[in-house]
Amino acid sequence: MSRRPGFESRPSEYSQSALARLRVLHEAEIEEFRKDFDATDEDKDGQISGKEITNMLEKQLGRSPTDEEVNAMLAEFDVDHDSKITFHEYMTTICGTGWVADGVNLVVAVPDLCSVGRPTNTW
Repeated sequence: MSRRPGFESRPSEYSQSALARLRVLHEAEIEEFRKDFDATDEDKDGQISGKEITNMLEKQLGRSPTDEEVNAMLAEFDVDHDSKITFHEYMTTICGTGWVADGVNLVVAVPDLCSVGRPTNTW
């Protein structure tokens, strides 16, 4: 079985674009985000509730937020719609889906376009 011309030595365009979309955050940056998250997580359960959003907005706005304001913020950050915001949801909303901590070993699943018709573990 022959390989498709031009695919022998080039990384796939998919792998290049996936890596290009990653946002690598240094430990100090993540610590700053963690401080902000922890300041809002008043009961220290690792999640931000609607009540904790209300308290944060009261401090920031200098008034009681409306239910619509609280619900809008919860809807924006609560990716899995469980009415709680985890640190990962918080980071994903702020930094985008491609964030990763600096120093993490990256493994990107890339379809093997060069080995159509044969198992990929035979390299």
